[in-house]
Parts: sequence; C-alpha cells; structure tokens
Amino acid sequence: AGKYGGAYNFSGRDKIAIANSASLNITDNLTISLWIKRNNINIKNISAGGLHTCILTERGDTYCWGDNVFGELGTGDIISSPLPKLVVGGNNFSSISAGFCHTCALNATGAAFCWGYNGDGACDYGEVGPGELGIGNGSTNMPTPQEVLGGNNFSSISAGYYYTCAINTTGAAFCWGNNIV
Repeated sequence: AGKYGGAYNFSGRDKIAIANSASLNITDNLTISLWIKRNNINIKNISAGGLHTCILTERGDTYCWGDNVFGELGTGDIISSPLPKLVVGGNNFSSISAGFCHTCALNATGAAFCWGYNGDGACDYGEVGPGELGIGNGSTNMPTPQEVLGGNNFSSISAGYYYTCAINTTGAAFCWGNNIV
C-alpha cells in the first residue's frame, strides 16, 4: 500500500499503475495517484475488473473508474471515466469485487449488491438464467447498485467473467449468471 492508502502495481521500467486497468495510460494512472492524495483517500479494499477498478475507502465511500459501457462503475450512467467516480446509492460497502463487465459488493449486514452487465449478450455471449447481477432479470444492464434477490446474508462475494459467486454466513455457496463452463 502506498503512503496515501493507494495500492500500486509496478509493471515494467516506466509504468506505475493503480490496480490494473487496460483503458488507462501512465498519465491517467499518475493522475489517479494524485487524486487519491489530494482527496486524502485511504483505501480499505481494491478490486480490478475487466477494464475497470473499484475501491472502498476507510470513510465508507465506494469509487470506480475505467470503462463503463454496461454501467459497471455504478455511477448511474454509461460514461467511462479515467478518474474515480463515486458509486451512487449511498451504500456503505464492506467488500467489493469487480468482474469482467459488472461489479458486486457486500454491505455490513452481508446483503449483496451488483451493478453493470446483466447478461443481454452485448459482451459477446448470450447468457441464460438470472444474469450476473442476481436481480431476476437477465437482460437489463443496471448502472446503479441493485440488491441481489434471495434474502441471503453473505460473508464473501466474487464477481467473475460472466458470473458471480458468494458464500453466505452459514457457509453455503451460491452462484448466478453464465452457467457455461
């Protein structure tokens, strides 16, 4: 972790990056480092997805940046951003996981929320089932956090390529999204 709570990935002689985001160049990454410093951000949790990255701060805020074609930044729109943008909804998440085109997080009680790509086939593959977001509609992308159906309280969550898995507080595993292995 960096001096200002940032997580740094040194890759190559002249590259420094915050996490891993293919859509950002070295100038953008240094700008993110400055943004974190200037806003006195202390990172509690970080997750790098397909082309986006998300952080949870010690203040309880959630920020995401990078590609936002499917709403994976959770900003209420589909406008990509080279700088961190606050996730809408006012949720105080305790953990976060960025998937390929979607993001999921848990709040303090273990309720799961997901946003972004939800299986409409626009990311090269047509999906079946409830979609990556677990909200019962496998065809509508959501640019804002949506609570996962089922009423489970989870202790961990992991957003993958076109699916999400979580473990509830009794140790049972649940997965939703693409079922193609």
